[in-house]
Amino acid sequence: MSGPRFPAGYELRPGRPEDAAAIQELERDADRRFNALLGPDWERGWEPSGREELAEAAAAGEIFVVLPPLGPLCGYLWLAELEGQGHIEELAVTRAEGRRGLGGLLVATAEAWAGRRGARALTLTTFSEVPWNGPWYARLGFAAFEPAPGSRLAGLLAEERARFAAPRQAMRKRLES
Repeated sequence: MSGPRFPAGYELRPGRPEDAAAIQELERDADRRFNALLGPDWERGWEPSGREELAEAAAAGEIFVVLPPLGPLCGYLWLAELEGQGHIEELAVTRAEGRRGLGGLLVATAEAWAGRRGARALTLTTFSEVPWNGPWYARLGFAAFEPAPGSRLAGLLAEERARFAAPRQAMRKRLES
């Protein structure tokens, strides 16, 4: 897959169904950074994505993973088509590999993926006030917006606003055609 260039020794590859357990561990690790900022109850009843759901998404070509020079998976990206646009379902990087630019490279991967499918925008939902969420995506060109009432994205955002103890928002980045 052509696209963003990852640092030497790091590999981006399509996810595989057998990566599901490692992705769950990666999610657990990455989400621990929320505890210090939002408290232990930042998500009511949180569980990492289900193995079966992750395996299905990987088999459908919707997941990309990052492998470091040594060790287990250190980042992943889960993409979907949502109402004709590209949508980032999940993006996570382990705490140990954070702040190396991997997240930005995964966003660039998402943009390329969506662009190849003819999408004119890339959407996501995220915490609005967490520095490495809403403000970080804004620096990458995303803007907060309210999805159209009755849309799938509006429904997803409503579910997340009910589930999370911190403010959530939808964001969108227009893609060049």
